Order: sequence, then structure tokens, then C-alpha cells
Amino acid sequence: MLLKKHIAASVVVSTALYFTFHSMAAAVSSCLAGILIDLDHIPDYIYSFGWKGFCYKDFESVCRHGKNKKFFLVLHSYELLLIFLTISLFTKNAVWLGIFVGFTQHILLDQVSNSVYRFSYFFFFRLKGNFAKERMFAA
Repeated sequence: MLLKKHIAASVVVSTALYFTFHSMAAAVSSCLAGILIDLDHIPDYIYSFGWKGFCYKDFESVCRHGKNKKFFLVLHSYELLLIFLTISLFTKNAVWLGIFVGFTQHILLDQVSNSVYRFSYFFFFRLKGNFAKERMFAA
């Protein structure tokens, strides 16, 4: 999913979170988490193409079309969501709630909008397949 769509979705979800819990901390952390989760695409890009000549337009195209050699995507994982949920429940902290909500909405949107296998957003599924793109993308 394109960054601008993730930004729009994060703003909508974070606004709903604010009106539900009346917490600016939850809303802001949700919005930031829903957007910044995509920072994990940068190491994948650098692994595949190197840092020299980095261009955002090329980076976006590579991400959109799954041209990386490997897909580590350490932040795009359901396992991490479980950790964030657990921290959120035990600490009852609005920031952790926001992080959990932001990451969750981002990964779910990626899951339904990208041509990926059902288990592609499980880190251990990718690890078992040596992070190969063939284990990530269905098409």
C-alpha cells in the first residue's frame, strides 16, 4: 500500500482512537506508528540495492513492486503485534495502546491490499523461508 494511503488511514484511525479514549497520547502514537512502521523497508532496500544513489521515487517503486532480494520487514510482523498488545494490556499505557492500534491497522491494510501469502506477515514464516521474496508474494 502506498505511503500516502497509509498516512490517510493512520489519520482516520487515530482520530477515531482519540474520540473513543479521549487520549491525545494514544492518537498521536497510533498515527506515528501507522506511518513509521514502513521504515523497515529501508534496510531491505539497502540490502538489495545499496545506499549509493538512494532516490525516494526508486525506493517507492521497489517497495510497491516487491523488487527486493529479501524481505526482512522486522516491524511488519504479527508476532510484534502480540508483544505490543501484551505491553498495552499490562501497562494500561495510552502510548502503547496507540502503537498497537497503529501497527495493527497498517499490517491489516497491507495484508488485504498487497498480493502476499496468508502468512507473509508472520516474521517466523519469512525467517523459515530465508526471507525470500517467493515466500512473501503470491503473485
